[in-house]
Amino acid sequence: MLKVNRDKLSDEEKLFLEDLIRASVIDIVRVDEVDKMIDHGLMDSIVDLDSVIEDGKKILGHHCSPRCLVMTSPGVFCCRKLDNAKVSPDNTKHVFKPLPNNYSLECLNRLVKIGIIKPIQVKEDGYEAPLKSSLEYFHPKRHIPPTNPTGDINMSPVDGYLFNACRSMQNVQWLTQCGGVNKYVVKYIGKIDEQNYVIICTDTHKNGKLVTKAFFLHNTKVSTSKINKDKLKENNKSKYHCQGRIISQNEMIYLMLKYAEVYTDLNFIAIPTIPLELCAGVDKGYKESSDANDVGLICDIVCNDIISDKWRQHTDVEKMILNDIKLSKISTDKITQFSIRPPELKYIIDQVGNYYRWIKIIPEIESIYI
Repeated sequence: MLKVNRDKLSDEEKLFLEDLIRASVIDIVRVDEVDKMIDHGLMDSIVDLDSVIEDGKKILGHHCSPRCLVMTSPGVFCCRKLDNAKVSPDNTKHVFKPLPNNYSLECLNRLVKIGIIKPIQVKEDGYEAPLKSSLEYFHPKRHIPPTNPTGDINMSPVDGYLFNACRSMQNVQWLTQCGGVNKYVVKYIGKIDEQNYVIICTDTHKNGKLVTKAFFLHNTKVSTSKINKDKLKENNKSKYHCQGRIISQNEMIYLMLKYAEVYTDLNFIAIPTIPLELCAGVDKGYKESSDANDVGLICDIVCNDIISDKWRQHTDVEKMILNDIKLSKISTDKITQFSIRPPELKYIIDQVGNYYRWIKIIPEIESIYI
């Protein structure tokens, strides 16, 4: 997963980013990109372009199977794979289509009360107008790349460079706003796809012998599919029997031996965002001198003497916070440290997470801050 701040990209960079994702087999690697592929050792000549297209047809083309079906209503299935050429309003260019984001009635009422969204308008026929908010967070969109309908194989979107290097299945998705990204992550990472569930019961035709019966489930990570599957299970008399989920031998071993399922070399920093007066502090263990009030802020004195640019100096509020920190015996929380960072860094690092990521990684920045 990669994060890109699209608001800070130039028009050329936005076009470059959009064009990385390809959904037509003949566009995986274009003719004008062959020279770059040859320079990078991924192709020997333009003749290899035919093999890229052939491998794309074999590997990337979608073929419906029980794995891609979702149950739209009890007993009714449909393919969950989007056909880019059909869903795009204009298959000749990059398009961003709104993602369905359903909220409970209680959540919508609360959002209306606090002024984040506008009241939902309901017409006489019962039709509810779409949610409207000035915050883009509530309007996530999915990127649909251009697709050539000629010879369309309903392929999964790919990055041409990576496919040429790996020749394997890819599914490159671009979602805007964290409202859509969070929903996507929760669905495909947080939830467990039950896939096959098993019931244990006695078989009357085998003198009460204990048997197991396996049932295939269609994409239980998709909410509608799971709801309809649960309805079928509720109407089945086997719902009273013991039920379980088929898991692999490796998963059994990990659960029984309590092996760690995730390894990372990242260092996580807790950054509480509660108000300053509620933040927990630690006693520094020393007292300030009695004449601390007369010393003033050294950084402010130096800045006034050698720096004339107003934007490179702390504001009056920041000076007040710095002076309070100097006189206090309690440690400062990380949000306050971020708010009084050197003025020169404000235009470079404007997010708390990025600030601490770079402060911890780059010693030069840390030494400047200290």
